[in-house]
Amino acid sequence: MRTDESSHLSSGKRIALYPGAFRPPHAAHMHAVQYLANHPDIDEVVIIISGRFRHIPGTDLALGPEVAEAIWQIYLEGLTNVRVVIASQTAVNYALDYFDKVLPDQTLLFCIGEADLQSGDSRFYQIHQRAKETGISASIIMVPTGDLKIRSTALRASLVDVENGSQIFMDCLPNQLNLAQQMQVWAICQNGWKTVIEVTRDRIQKVLSYSMQVRLATQLLPGKNRLDPVFFTQTEQGEHWVIKFAGSSLEVENNAQTDRPKSRNRLSVERLALKWLNHHFRSGIKFPETLFWMKKEKMLIMTRLGFTGHSLAHRLSEGYFDRWVLNQVNAFLADNYHADSPAEAFWGDQSDDKYQWQHILEEHLKSARSHFFNNDFDQYLRQLKIKSLAATRHQLVHLDLQPKHILLNDSEIAIVDWESSSTFGDPAFDLGKLLGHFLFYAIQAQQTESIVCLIEEVVLTFQSRTIGTCDHDFISRVYGFIGSTLLSLGQNIKESQFKQLTACVRKIEFTYYSN
Repeated sequence: MRTDESSHLSSGKRIALYPGAFRPPHAAHMHAVQYLANHPDIDEVVIIISGRFRHIPGTDLALGPEVAEAIWQIYLEGLTNVRVVIASQTAVNYALDYFDKVLPDQTLLFCIGEADLQSGDSRFYQIHQRAKETGISASIIMVPTGDLKIRSTALRASLVDVENGSQIFMDCLPNQLNLAQQMQVWAICQNGWKTVIEVTRDRIQKVLSYSMQVRLATQLLPGKNRLDPVFFTQTEQGEHWVIKFAGSSLEVENNAQTDRPKSRNRLSVERLALKWLNHHFRSGIKFPETLFWMKKEKMLIMTRLGFTGHSLAHRLSEGYFDRWVLNQVNAFLADNYHADSPAEAFWGDQSDDKYQWQHILEEHLKSARSHFFNNDFDQYLRQLKIKSLAATRHQLVHLDLQPKHILLNDSEIAIVDWESSSTFGDPAFDLGKLLGHFLFYAIQAQQTESIVCLIEEVVLTFQSRTIGTCDHDFISRVYGFIGSTLLSLGQNIKESQFKQLTACVRKIEFTYYSN
């Protein structure tokens, strides 16, 4: 295996570029490399490892590029025309940079696996345009990957599978490895993982120190979420910052899921939402302000609001149901209902924003169904979906408005975490989800009756503040989402309170149909 960076400068060479994450590289990857290395029309093979970390499913752990590099060194022993490089960020972008590195008479061959080629991998769309601009001969070639069908994501999951993981892992390694080499590869992965917090903190620190040349007065302190950490710090100038980072995530992921690191486009969405909110709502509810948006690094730095109190979730968990807080948030939602719609789409264009809303709605209703083994509420949820999609309107919607995203101080309220928001949605969803969480806490605190009365007041107040503009089915859908939220939270309730929850949903369901 060669590692010298200058080896591609020889004239007339045909260079095969094989970019990927390779976390970890397995038999299919090695099959492709052997095909390229033995091809008579290829002079050199360059394996390009993505610089991003890859998450191990079901954990707060991740594998870095050095793991892939160490494993490739074992695989490539004896292959003299193959070398390995680590990209600073994406492997494909690093491969595209070869248009600016090679000599005019050289040829670039961009390699892609059979499955990715058949699915139409958009990462390679720039190749023909770059070849035309630079005059460098280039083409895309499909490489055979053998019979192995497993993806690296599943292989990473096997690393933490206590019962069958090691066998699954070994079965996916190249055949030419002996037992000692197989055990060495397993050990590299087992010893090479880091926590997501460690990875993210290191990346943020490098960006702050080298790209921004910022000196901190305090350490980067992570929040409670170990899988998708938010960091808090203070600069030497006394500024309090909140920092979010998605530079190690994939470009496209399930934007409704929170059991994995966030997709990179979520931070861009939050930036656009906060920009619009701070322009249109200068008093009342507070929102963070964007200080720096580093698009290339996918890092968002915001003001840390001066809230020394707790979140609304903390307050509710202690049995404090503050009518004033709920009324203030309700007033904001009603004012937002009347506000001008954002002119700029958050997720790309308006069709993308509509899809985000539809996807969030689908995931929410799926969660409401999954916690119950009977179909008693299925018709209710199906009808709610139809009505809500029909009521979709062009306005800013949070789409994850729950008590943990509402911060409290003595006399101020802030709403944070706008990563899931959209410029299209049903405003009944935000209000219903928030009230559903309120009622869930009330059931646990045995204050159901008084909170049901409070919820009725809040819904009627919203209707009166939007009279003449609020659609006739709005109250029905709010109650519908209160019920669906209770169903989705049902897995977290004590068995002794389960009957009370279902009875509460029945009552909500009756209110839904009667409206």
